[in-house]
This record gives sequence, structure tokens and C-alpha cells, in this order.
Amino acid sequence: MAEPDIWNSLVTKVKTKYVYIGRNVIKFTWHDRLERLVREINNLEASVVASSYRTLQSGVWSNGCEQSKLYNYILEYRSGYKTSKEECLVCHHVHGPFVTLTHLLQQTPFKSQISSTSSFAIWFLQLKKKHKKIVSCADAMAFLIDESQEKTTKKDWLDLAQSLKVEFIRMNKQLMELDCEEWSTSCSKLSRSKGFAVSWCCKRELSTAIQFTMSLCMKHHLVCQLNAGTSLGAIKVNNVLPWETVDADILLHPDNITAFEKLESTITQNGYRYNTVKFGYYHIHTAHWTVEVFADSLQTPASAGVTPTRIEFDGQLLETVINPGLFGRNMYGSEMYQHAQHWRGMKADRSNIWEYFHNAQKKFSQCPEPGHHACLDQFEADGNLEFAKPSA
Repeated sequence: MAEPDIWNSLVTKVKTKYVYIGRNVIKFTWHDRLERLVREINNLEASVVASSYRTLQSGVWSNGCEQSKLYNYILEYRSGYKTSKEECLVCHHVHGPFVTLTHLLQQTPFKSQISSTSSFAIWFLQLKKKHKKIVSCADAMAFLIDESQEKTTKKDWLDLAQSLKVEFIRMNKQLMELDCEEWSTSCSKLSRSKGFAVSWCCKRELSTAIQFTMSLCMKHHLVCQLNAGTSLGAIKVNNVLPWETVDADILLHPDNITAFEKLESTITQNGYRYNTVKFGYYHIHTAHWTVEVFADSLQTPASAGVTPTRIEFDGQLLETVINPGLFGRNMYGSEMYQHAQHWRGMKADRSNIWEYFHNAQKKFSQCPEPGHHACLDQFEADGNLEFAKPSA
């Protein structure tokens, strides 16, 4: 039986108002101060009151208090506290043993048949979402087995990642990235719905196709540049825009049309589907996305007497227009660094996209699943920090 199931089974037998969850406790001493924990659960109107802890043999002490943030397919933990009261630290997640209300644990049991790391993390996230108070009173101290402080592994967090659709987990300086297959989804319909941020896994499918196409152009000395919304994504977030829905845009110099058409077999041999829409207009298809390559007049770096301008795009430097900032301002108009929902989802007139972006209300659409961590409307329609890819 998994650890969460054992705790759930034991709690059904509890008759008292409070229950003590003594995870990894090796021995009880007067330092546990259970009366202090029970007293503060009333004084502070808290749902969970934890103690600090130290390992029995190595003697490492910690208050066990962490702050958590779940957003945009990212779960972050940071050791520390922002506020305190009655010498207790206000937390989102605690690592030490704790006292909680019996009825709370009976109504919101630990998620069963999954790893203990994932189950306890999900439980504390549920309490945070319900605005329950969690504190650590560090003058109470438990003795834990030394093995309890070993670093967790990706396997420990996989159940949580699959349950909550999380792709990155950061624990202070440790960063885990889960593969698309590991968290059991990629470009689901939900992750590309209006009002949702596109998952990192889904964006990676498109960015990889963009990078492949641009590398092909470079290898064969073709002039290709990121254009339209793809260039805007590079300018704003150095990646695919989180509210992208359908495609990417790459501009091809008209003199290179014939040479590009000769690359069809290379493209298909690399797992993509290739389609000539018309002369000078091509589609490169992934499982869920389309890269549009279209020939049109463009200013070449050579004609301007400069080297190509390259911009970071999902970890690679790709060629774009000579002055990306000016291009973005001219194409997307007033307050172009603020965010507007993709024009396709807003049923805008395709013949005048500039007018849509110039006049669009700078806000995100209502989320189809309020409270989900990928809802765009939880973010300000400005800035790029919330959309930055986590780095180690």
C-alpha cells in the first residue's frame, strides 16, 4: 500500500478533532511540543500547523517552510516565508510533521495510489487554492530519519506532473523538466483553446519546426526571415507566443523560390509533411502545427550593408528582419509590447490584421476553465516575465 493510502486509512479511524501526521518521525521527545501545535491551530485559525525538524544522525535543522507558485505549466518552490505571527511562519507547503483538522483531511484526503511526494504536494496545493492557512512553528521540533532529506527525483514528481499537467518543477536551485510523453499530453485541444496558454511541449513542437526550416535555409544559402506573429513572439518572449493557435510565418526571398522547392524531399525525410499551396507559398506541417513559408519582397542584409540580424528563439539565434523592434511597431501598432488575443480566435478580418492589433483591447479572453494554472486571464496583458522559460 502506498504511503498516502496508509495515512488515509489511518485517518478514518481517528475520533479526535485533530490529527498528527508524523511523516518520517523516528522518535518522540519533549521538543515535539504537540500542545503548542494544537494551541496555534486555534489561535491562528490555521488548517495546518507544522513543526521544524532535524535529522537524527546528521543533525541538519530546517523550519520546513516553503512558498509555492503554480502557473503556466510551471510549479515553483522557494524556501522561506513572507509573513509570520506568534513566532510561526506562514507557508504554502511544509516538510515537517504537522497537526491538521481531522475533518479537513477526511474531506480532502491525500491523492491515493501515487508517490508520497506527489500526493503531499498536491494536497498542499489544494489547501492553498482554498485559501487555507498553513504555518510552521519552528520552536517545536521533530526528529526525522536522515533518509527523509534525500533529494527527490523526477520519478517522485511524475504523478503530480501528469495530474496537474506540469512541465517544469523548480525546487530552489533544482530544476526538473518533464518530457512530453512523461506528462501525458502535448498539443491537446484544451492547451490551444482561446484563453489558455499553449503548453511548453506544444510550443516546442512548433519552435523545432521553425528552427529546422531556418537551418535548412541557412545551409542552402537561402534568405529566410522570421515574420509576422513568429517575429513578434521572438521580440516579446523569445519563443512561440503563448496564445498562438495555428501556425508560424517565415518570409522567403523571391529569388530563392526555385531553390526552396528543391528541398521538398529533405523536408519530408525529416518527418514533416510538405505542401505547395501555390507558387511561392508553402506549408510545412507537423502533427499539430503549420509553418507557412511565403515569398515576398524583403530587405536583405546585403542590400542594407549589414550582417543578418539574429534574434533568440527558443534557445537558438534565427535570422529576422533587420530592425525587429521597428518592424513590430510598424506592423502591430500602438502599445505593441502589450498583449492581445490572437486575431483568429477573435474572428478578426484577415484582410486587415494591422487594424485589429492597432485597435485590439489589450487583455486576454476569459479562461474556459477558471482557476487553471494555464489561464491567460490571470496574467497582466503586458510584460514577459511570467512567460519566460525556466532556466537552471
